Amino acid sequence: MSALPCRRQYVTACLWALAVLSMTFIANGVVSPDYDADSIYLSVSLSSSADGVTALYYDVGKGFNDNDVLFVSIRGGGQVYDYPFKIPNRTLYDLKWSLLLLTHDVISFRKIEILDGFRRPVKHLSLRQLEPLQQVRLSALTDTNADFKIQERANDPQIKIRLESPLLVKWHSSPFLFVGMLFLEFLGLFISACLLIAIWLYQRDKVIAMVIVIALVSFGWRCWSEYEDAKSLFLQVAMSSSVNGTAQVYYDLGQGMNENQTRQMHISHGEALRQYRFKLPNKKMYRLRFDPMMTGGKVRIGDIKVTDAYGGVLHAIPLREMTTGNQIKEINYKNDGAEIIVPDGANDPQIIIHLKEPLNFEDKLPFPLRQWLWSLIPEAVLYILLTFVFILTRRRLKNLFVEYAGKGIQP
Repeated sequence: MSALPCRRQYVTACLWALAVLSMTFIANGVVSPDYDADSIYLSVSLSSSADGVTALYYDVGKGFNDNDVLFVSIRGGGQVYDYPFKIPNRTLYDLKWSLLLLTHDVISFRKIEILDGFRRPVKHLSLRQLEPLQQVRLSALTDTNADFKIQERANDPQIKIRLESPLLVKWHSSPFLFVGMLFLEFLGLFISACLLIAIWLYQRDKVIAMVIVIALVSFGWRCWSEYEDAKSLFLQVAMSSSVNGTAQVYYDLGQGMNENQTRQMHISHGEALRQYRFKLPNKKMYRLRFDPMMTGGKVRIGDIKVTDAYGGVLHAIPLREMTTGNQIKEINYKNDGAEIIVPDGANDPQIIIHLKEPLNFEDKLPFPLRQWLWSLIPEAVLYILLTFVFILTRRRLKNLFVEYAGKGIQP
């Protein structure tokens, strides 16, 4: 193959790779479930001692009415939770809450933000913009919390969010953010695609070219997998079980416990403690629930820790923060851990882990670059050695075949 046609093929292939990657990233931005170009979110962090419902009324130029309202369930217990209110991305002139809560204790607001379609903050609202509208009185107000109390016999307590000017999230801010977020990823994929194309075109032995391409793609996938792990948290549970089964961890990110926020892992029968690591997102977690098995039996837990990807302990959870939930007969605390007894016939045993304060390592956990690189070096060496051995073997066999063919010997 001459150099000029090969170079033309390479340039053409790179242009095709550029076009395909561009269309892929554009399509990802358009259909991504994490992006909603027509909506914004009012995110509020608050705590309430009782469950209830809050209704957010938003004025888009028609005044407050029953068509422009959102309802969100509020959880009690006195813990702070984040509640996102999805509203149309139109000019907002006024906002108010109707608090349908059966409590006269303090309702404490901690933070109010406007999020864009990516659910990223674009504007912070001061708590001093909250004003009691009717059947509510302000009991305390600082820069970090606003406390309100609902009056006796109230039937429609309301709090107003005073906007200093009409609020509008400009349409072009999210696309620019999207482009900036994906540019480095796009550039890395494009360079990788060009490298693979060059290897395929310039390597005459297509079997060797295919092996090199497969090795590079496999190692690239391992790098990305390790990168995703390095950004995550892990709930590490040292435990033993009397039966084989499945353990499951639920984590509450502010929307309550649900099947979309859970991790499962197979557990093995045995008396010795084993380390089980459940991968969790590095996000603010308010509660944890641990389902040790799906049947009856006994489980012994030595410790529960929140760690990084490489085992560094970030937070140790005291075992006495565990309480019996559904289908748990009893928890016996001992010096070397806790024994959990699940009655026969159980199919959904649950242990509630009460956190004294939310687990929050966002922007506090530096990316472990050194550990990430050191974990990849042995794999890189292994990939290189295997590929090198294959190439040498392949070329040696080809030379032997040519030599035998030249002598008229059947290999």
